[in-house]
Amino acid sequence: MEMTVEKLGAVTRIAPKGNIDSSTAAQFGEQMKRVIASGCSRLVVDMKDVSYISSAGFRCLLIAEKEAQRAGGHVALCGLAREVHRLFEIGAFTDIFTIGTSVDDCVARLTKTS
Repeated sequence: MEMTVEKLGAVTRIAPKGNIDSSTAAQFGEQMKRVIASGCSRLVVDMKDVSYISSAGFRCLLIAEKEAQRAGGHVALCGLAREVHRLFEIGAFTDIFTIGTSVDDCVARLTKTS
């Protein structure tokens, strides 16, 4: 799985490419853990290039959100494909995560919470 990581001021953008499933979730989760451990607790996960996420991927996001909160931050998501967004709704994950319309929207929301 390819992932791009970039600093956007006080927020870090992680952009995975491909499916987040049982074969890629560990790599995805480890990348988020590394970013949070480096002191970046406000993450935007740009999902525009993700067409599917499994329960293993959701678990990684939940763990990252808990770790980010412990460090004083949060995880926000953007770029959700319609089907991926539907999975978030079915699992009631829309109540847990900030879901923005764009990277800029998420950065603004995460910056307000500082």
